[in-house]
Amino acid sequence: GVDYKRWASGKFKVMTDELSKGEAALVDVDGKLLRVVDIVVVKVTKETKEVLAEVEEEVGDPGGEVVRTTLNWLPAVKRRPDENMYVAGKRCVNKSLGIDENAVTFDTGSVLIAEEEKESQTFPGLNSLYRKRIITANIVTDESNVTI
Repeated sequence: GVDYKRWASGKFKVMTDELSKGEAALVDVDGKLLRVVDIVVVKVTKETKEVLAEVEEEVGDPGGEVVRTTLNWLPAVKRRPDENMYVAGKRCVNKSLGIDENAVTFDTGSVLIAEEEKESQTFPGLNSLYRKRIITANIVTDESNVTI
């Protein structure tokens, strides 16, 4: 079993929400629970070969205290069972970056796949297998009918 009492307040609900949405699964591997998460990472590029990355996150009130966290990573989402990697990629581009999903085209020939198993930072004591699909999205150069 997993000692969920080690988790920060509210994380048990985060886990149950993640499982109910299909964003993760728990599987039994040799009598131990393993959390499996499919992640779609989107590498958004322009013709100039520039890559869009999430550099920093600000959390807090605009008029009050704001906490900044350095990220320096490519945008990503957890893939749901009703999505293929490109549908999840469009959701990532739209929800995470605020870019119209029609403003990008996906390079289907350059998909990279990586797996990493490690203890979850969010859920201490629970090993997680992260299956990452890294897809490239190119910004459409004709932006006459696209909102960004």
